[in-house]
Amino acid sequence: MFIRENSRGRGLATLLLPHFKGASTVIVQDGYVRTQLERLRELAELARSAGVRRVEVVAKPWRPGELADAAADATSSDPLLSLVESVGGIEWSVRTSTLHHDRQIKILRDDGGVTVDLGRGLDMYYAVKNIYED
Repeated sequence: MFIRENSRGRGLATLLLPHFKGASTVIVQDGYVRTQLERLRELAELARSAGVRRVEVVAKPWRPGELADAAADATSSDPLLSLVESVGGIEWSVRTSTLHHDRQIKILRDDGGVTVDLGRGLDMYYAVKNIYED
């Protein structure tokens, strides 16, 4: 499925819920997922409502102060782990990796599964800002 720029009416439920039916595990690979935690919460709650038992997240290692909106000092805790603790009813696994580059969601079922390439990550609706524009 190709989603056009500035497209409307296609939330995570519309795109992913049909694939969550019968799935056991959802794997979110996104090195920058910490900048999209509310969307990750939405995805986890949607998966839980469809009967998914496990969500795995693969992201870059946490470095305090790396988020643009964070006034974090070197002792602040990882906001991804805080999210994991706040969304119950699902088994979580969080791993770090500096090797992968593709942002994707893998939905695993007994009969195979689906891989959704995200490109922009969970904030797929927002255009990438050109650093050369004013």
